[in-house]
Amino acid sequence: MSLKKCFIILSLLLSVLSLFCVMNSKPVFAGTSVVNNVYNVYTVYANRTNIPTDRIWIITFEEDMIMTNLSKYIYVTTDENGKNKVRGTKVKINPDNPSKSMLLSPPSKGWLAGKVYYLFVDKNIKLTTGETTMPRTVRMKFTIIDDEDIAINANKTYSRNIENEDSMIK
Repeated sequence: MSLKKCFIILSLLLSVLSLFCVMNSKPVFAGTSVVNNVYNVYTVYANRTNIPTDRIWIITFEEDMIMTNLSKYIYVTTDENGKNKVRGTKVKINPDNPSKSMLLSPPSKGWLAGKVYYLFVDKNIKLTTGETTMPRTVRMKFTIIDDEDIAINANKTYSRNIENEDSMIK
């Protein structure tokens, strides 16, 4: 086989391989990634760790939202696929921004120390125009500070600067 034919075959093989790699890649957004699984397709926000047991999450949208049935669209589970919803969480309108923001409170006894949770914002939540807001459900994994760290930090206060966080979920 001539050197020219080898070069052509090698070029074709590399082109096909490159095309295959591009077709199988997933888009990545700043601070997020897309996960496909057998249950759904999620936009995944960066994991959060060492979250205090009394953390109240603030979920804010850019546009006015329909503020009914919030717990249907915003919920926490112990399963990455949205199963095993945590009972006792409360979703309510944020009085500081009543048309665009919600507060997600932990159960009455707080988030369990050392436990992993998943916060979901369902893609079917609607704007006041009736349109949906997102192409995919949003999922964020968060881990509660464990008992040992709570004991070490018992005399310290938690400070959170939510204005500097770059995601929709604070």
